[in-house]
Amino acid sequence: MTDLHEYTAYTYNPDIDMEETQYWILCAEDTPPSRPRTPMSDWFFQNCANWGAAYAAEKFPIPTSKNVMFRSHNGYTYMSVIMPKTELATHYRSNKFKESLDFIINNYIHIISTEKQQLLQKAEKIKHYQFDKATYTELSKILDERVDATKQMYGTIFFLNQGLGTIYNLFQDLCENMLGITSSTATFQNLLLGASESFSGIEQELQTMAQKAIDLDLVSELCENKPEDVISKMKKSDKGQTWYQSFSAFLHTHGWRSVATNDYISPLWLEKPSIPISHIQKFAGSKLQSVPNNEITDAIQDRKNLQDALLKKVPIGQKEWFETVMQIARAFAAWKHEHKQYCEILQTAITRHALLQIAHKLEDSGGIQQSEDIFFMVPEEVQKLIYSAGTSNQNLTVSQRRTIWEENKKFIPPPLFSKVAPDQAAYLLLKTKNPIAMELALGMTTTIATKNELGLSGQVASQGIAEGVARVVLSQEELSEIKGGEILVASTVGPNWSTVFPLIKGVIVEHGGMLSDAAILGREYKIPVITNVNSATDIIKSGQTIRLNANSGNINILQALENKRLLVVDDEKDIIDTIEELLPMCEITRATTFEKAVELLNSKTFDVTILDIMGVNGYKLLEIANNKGFISIMLTAHALTLEDTVKSFREGAAYFVPKEKLSDLSDILHDILENKQKENIFWTHWYDRYAPLYEKRFGHGWQNKHKEFWEIFKKNEY
Repeated sequence: MTDLHEYTAYTYNPDIDMEETQYWILCAEDTPPSRPRTPMSDWFFQNCANWGAAYAAEKFPIPTSKNVMFRSHNGYTYMSVIMPKTELATHYRSNKFKESLDFIINNYIHIISTEKQQLLQKAEKIKHYQFDKATYTELSKILDERVDATKQMYGTIFFLNQGLGTIYNLFQDLCENMLGITSSTATFQNLLLGASESFSGIEQELQTMAQKAIDLDLVSELCENKPEDVISKMKKSDKGQTWYQSFSAFLHTHGWRSVATNDYISPLWLEKPSIPISHIQKFAGSKLQSVPNNEITDAIQDRKNLQDALLKKVPIGQKEWFETVMQIARAFAAWKHEHKQYCEILQTAITRHALLQIAHKLEDSGGIQQSEDIFFMVPEEVQKLIYSAGTSNQNLTVSQRRTIWEENKKFIPPPLFSKVAPDQAAYLLLKTKNPIAMELALGMTTTIATKNELGLSGQVASQGIAEGVARVVLSQEELSEIKGGEILVASTVGPNWSTVFPLIKGVIVEHGGMLSDAAILGREYKIPVITNVNSATDIIKSGQTIRLNANSGNINILQALENKRLLVVDDEKDIIDTIEELLPMCEITRATTFEKAVELLNSKTFDVTILDIMGVNGYKLLEIANNKGFISIMLTAHALTLEDTVKSFREGAAYFVPKEKLSDLSDILHDILENKQKENIFWTHWYDRYAPLYEKRFGHGWQNKHKEFWEIFKKNEY
């Protein structure tokens, strides 16, 4: 096989592939823009993943979908799903589906354990294989074994994703329909906390190496040198030698991982120790998030208490089934994180190592010019060189393919190839109810199926609120640029990105679901995560101050709030303290009495005043602020009534905020100041934000009491 472009039979061909299905969606989590696979990696994925998807479809047939398929376009992966064409086919699949469901419910623990053990054994063989003594035919066999191992890996991944994922989706439906709990709520997310008791192994080991440098008084040697120079500096002292011995042991165990898991071309930590050292440096110089064992134990106990409380609300006849499904959903959540350590991370590293060892022998015989050339070939071409004992060569093909790959990095892959409109493609995908497809395309379906009217926002994957400096990361290689306390903004987060989670305050990603790496890591490290944020890496820039509210899913760029002068008037000092914590970028002046507030309003200038209604005569202060031309927000707990809401807006307030929604203040101020610049009405999003709260507080039809006002209000014409 020598075709430079069609080195795999799974190269996307619209004339053929559009006959099988009506759409092909970019798997942006696997191959984001600027990260096309090299030919070898692409061949391995396309051949092995398509085999694995077909295997999963046979073992666990979903009635609404027949098979997931993958294609390659310029090194980027696209996915589609074939659906059963007849009712008879659907009926047949339904019967087999029930049998498969029973099988996986009864055997999933054994399946996970067996597959893990087999893959680990195959990896150990390669780790200890004496490649320097291997014959050409033995190398050929090793290459075949890596193909088989990769097929087994994808077969396991897709089978369990399809089987356990279906049960997980069922659990989501049960929680929502039976208990009114959606997957974006803290209650649902807490049910999955502590699922992985072996969580954060590599992060803990990196922190241990950082702490060892601190204990040995080696922080300057570690942190004041370039990562690639640290080892040579450490070897110059006895204490440094002690640290280096520990680091060597660390590499021996944990060095079998690369920066990227979607391509064999990225170096392993074993090959380039400066990669883990750069993480250790950051850990030694930063205040870290951590997941101590006692916190994991507490999370498990909290989860058990929550589980017991929820089970009391489940009808007696469904409790056993609900509990079974819940346990499997939790096991699935744990497996989603853990399997990547011995599947994608380890197997990628092992295959790279095997390919490089084969390449060294081919390089010695002149079959290729340098070892990394093997990544621009495919297995058949490597086997051809092996069978000729390296006497033929692939140098021209390699050179041309490398040039094409470099060009593909600049290519912007379309998010969708489709015969139908984007929203129809999203509908067809959702209709399949296939967990594999839903996960791979999640984010794309959200983007093309819905439009968010409130601006930059997404799906809540781990609750919380964070403010900080944004760090936009477009590739794994840029992870080293992250500093402690920053907010990570990325197209996607892979399993190897876990090393930065102890450092950061929050995460915003364009692609990923509730069981993505970003979501799982965020919940375990108790940092807020918002996924499926369309165009986040284009809109947000590194260095901007941003606020992500992973309770509402909203994100604000806070440049509009920098150094803004605020007067906060409230007779409760702790409220003012809270506002200062929420708005550290603003210059806040405090007043706890009406008299002090009047004095400040008459002597100073403010961009916004935040006024309590009760206790400080808020309406009189609003009148004074209006006369001074200051924008005002009314803040209240005791005066949360329909009458005070209407009165505040009628008397000129820019916003009316219940104190229980204090956390919304930066979002609201951002809206107000942006609307002022655009000369728009201030309270554009008030109704969107607080109508559900008012519905709960004042009952259905609460708008009818001031019907004319609310009709005009909602039209932004008042």
